Formats: sequence, structure tokens, C-alpha cells
Amino acid sequence: MILSVALVLLSQAPVEPMQPRELVGAVYLQPVGTVVAASGAILFLSMGTQVRLSEVLLLHADAALVWSSGLNPTISEDFRASTSVSFSAGPQFQLLGTGLKGLFLGPKVYGIYSDNNVRPRGSFIADGPRERWRTGEIGAGVDLSFQWHFGHFFIGSVLGLSVGYALTPSPPNAFLWSTFGGASLWDDPQRGSGVALGMNVHLLRVGFAW
Repeated sequence: MILSVALVLLSQAPVEPMQPRELVGAVYLQPVGTVVAASGAILFLSMGTQVRLSEVLLLHADAALVWSSGLNPTISEDFRASTSVSFSAGPQFQLLGTGLKGLFLGPKVYGIYSDNNVRPRGSFIADGPRERWRTGEIGAGVDLSFQWHFGHFFIGSVLGLSVGYALTPSPPNAFLWSTFGGASLWDDPQRGSGVALGMNVHLLRVGFAW
């Protein structure tokens, strides 16, 4: 009798619904740059991660790689593949939203190293006489990002600005590849050692939230 009463009381006790676990981080890739670069026989990988430290603060880090195979248009020319790498990291402050969803402001520091071959006044994937050069850049920037997740599927977009210092001048009138700026090309005959302004554009980030 006592056992049956206890079972009845337990069956009538309110059951609190289980709360879903709050996601605390994400890893992601930037597929748009990869597809665009692949059309020019170039390997471009941009990836990153973020981890929540508090209600309004996250820590984020990003890295990128650009690689193109060595081309030998003539017998007299022989050069290795071109490689550029970049890395950035910093805090990320939540302006709107909750959890990993919403609008974020992310100051950061960054560095770039490039070992490239280019054709003056032309694209570095075209035929013609080449110049080989190495350059680096260090600086700071700030990104404004919007991100969301559907379950564990993460999606986001980023627009940012940076200012840094170019450590080694590049050849005059050469098209340069900026790993920090995503997949951007520009022609600046005056570019050399000194202050360098940049833009960080990730139209689409996709990844896994955990």
C-alpha cells in the first residue's frame, strides 16, 4: 500500500523540461574565396574559430593560406610555387543578440607573410617574365560580423578594416594577393615599406557550432 502511494506521488510530481545546452564556440571556413580562387587554379583556404568566455565576450582566431603552383612559361624561367599565409586573433564583443547569435565587434592583431612570383603590370597567374619577392605585414584591425546558427550549423558574414606596416616593399606595378583581405587583388605602383591599409571581407562563413 505504501509503495503504491509513493508511486502515485512520484507520477504526479512535476517534471521540469530539459533545457538545451548553450553552444559555446564554433569553427568555420570561408567557401566563397575558395571557389573564386579555384577558378584561377589557386588554392585558397580561410578558416577560424571562436570560443565564448562570458555573456558578451568571445575570443576568436583566423588563419588563411594562398598557394599557386610554379609556372614555367619559357625554358629560361624557373620558379617555385607562390605562398601567402596570414593569422589574426583578438576578443569579440557582442553588440546585439544572445549566445553565438547576433552582431559582434572584433578588434584584432594580424600578421601576413608572402613568398610570391609576379609578372609586373599583370596577373601573377599569367605568362611572361617574372619577379620573385618576399614581403610581410603586421598590424591591427576591427571586424563587424553578423552570425547565426541553426542547431549546430553555423553561418556568418564579416566586414572589417585594418591598418598595418608593410615590412618589405613589393615590385612596382605588380598585382598583389592579400590573404588578410580575403581574396582581393589591387594594383598600387607606390606600395612599399610603410603604412598599409586593408579590408577584410568574408561574404560567407559556414561551419560547426559546439
